[in-house]
Amino acid sequence: MSGIRVFKGLTVWSVAALLLAGCAPVSPPVEKPPPVGPPAGFPEQAYRQAAAEGAQVYRIDPERSVMVVDVLPEGPLAPTLGHAHTVSTQRLEGYVQRGEGAETGQVDLYLSVYDLEVDEPEIRASAGFESELTQEDIRGTRRNMLVEVLEAERYPWVRLRAEPLASRDGDVLRLAVDLTLHGQTRRLEIPVTLTGSSDTIEARGSFSLHQSEFGIEPFSALGGGLRVKDQLDFRFRLIAEALGG
Repeated sequence: MSGIRVFKGLTVWSVAALLLAGCAPVSPPVEKPPPVGPPAGFPEQAYRQAAAEGAQVYRIDPERSVMVVDVLPEGPLAPTLGHAHTVSTQRLEGYVQRGEGAETGQVDLYLSVYDLEVDEPEIRASAGFESELTQEDIRGTRRNMLVEVLEAERYPWVRLRAEPLASRDGDVLRLAVDLTLHGQTRRLEIPVTLTGSSDTIEARGSFSLHQSEFGIEPFSALGGGLRVKDQLDFRFRLIAEALGG
């Protein structure tokens, strides 16, 4: 990439969340091996016990689920020196439990920030980002994302807990979501399009959040003439399969 390297950060589900990426001076690689999940306190055993007792419990299928974060530049120099990035993962893990009523239940998900990928070609194409980035730039962006922005060694996990917030409007269900990112938890309201059967659930949706709400300062250079946009835009598809008792 010619010119100045822009992105230093990402926040996720984002996301996630993040999830942010950067092309600033390249930070040293993360030497600590990624942690093995689930994170401490994750209620995996509670879901498995509920399934054994006959509850409708579903396990997220990571291979068929995906979360994508669009990270955009802004400022007067962005049109010439900035690049949009995508951050994505297909390593989402977790469970869904249906309650007695159609609008009851709960969801618990987690992902390791080490599993976030930057600027996968197919993901970039789906986002409409046409500029080509070198592998060196992509590796540098990911290193900076993990080290400088997400502080992966201190905060290796992104966690999400959700419950239905209101009655369904057709296939759309609003969720109250507690999202934990960069060591801070914030509540979001996210509309989700929910379809499926007794064997499979599919959920699709999108939402936005601001990095600064999670204690992350968007990268800025050249006196603010080039910076990472505080708002991050998430989109996701989750597929979960019924868990046997």
